[in-house]
Amino acid sequence: MRKTNKLLAGLISLSLAVSVSAMPALAAEGDTSSTEPTTYVVTFRPGEHGRFTDSFINDLKACGEVRTSEATGAVAVQLDEGDTLPNAPQLTDIVMNEDASRYFVTDAAQGYTGGTAGGDLDAVAQYTLRASTEDAVFTVQYLDRETGAEVAPTLQGSAPVGQNLTFYALNNIENYTAEVASQQLTVSANADENVVTFYYTAGVNRPRK
Repeated sequence: MRKTNKLLAGLISLSLAVSVSAMPALAAEGDTSSTEPTTYVVTFRPGEHGRFTDSFINDLKACGEVRTSEATGAVAVQLDEGDTLPNAPQLTDIVMNEDASRYFVTDAAQGYTGGTAGGDLDAVAQYTLRASTEDAVFTVQYLDRETGAEVAPTLQGSAPVGQNLTFYALNNIENYTAEVASQQLTVSANADENVVTFYYTAGVNRPRK
């Protein structure tokens, strides 16, 4: 009986020793934490009446891995959590389809707010019927609030007089932060009145390298 008890005690002790020694290995294998950063996808959709320009798609490639849809023209870019979001497409980044002459793009990325990646985003271009057959030039400036100096090249394009347009600040200008994410303009026949100015202040901004 004593021999049986000693043998049983020995087996229990051996079993416990093996279990304890195996715990670190098991914990490592079952550890769900990861050093891999959380990633999110930002998708821009050009809508049914146009397509994004090649230059816009190429610029997105500097932000992360880009995928495009041949069927819809949608462009998606993958970002790590906390990365600066890419610039929204501007009105000039959309080429209208040949059969869409009655329409005009009024907002290339409805609802886009800029900032940093903290979740998946989906922005869709919006169109309306052209407000008129007369076009006028619009100008978008990006200026340092303190010095008035340009922090990015001026953007120019044309749109139908009377059209209400939405413009987006450039989001990834290094060491600058836009005071507002977007602005609207109703196009006037007088080009001097069609000027949108985005002001920037010096601040931490970490565009993806």
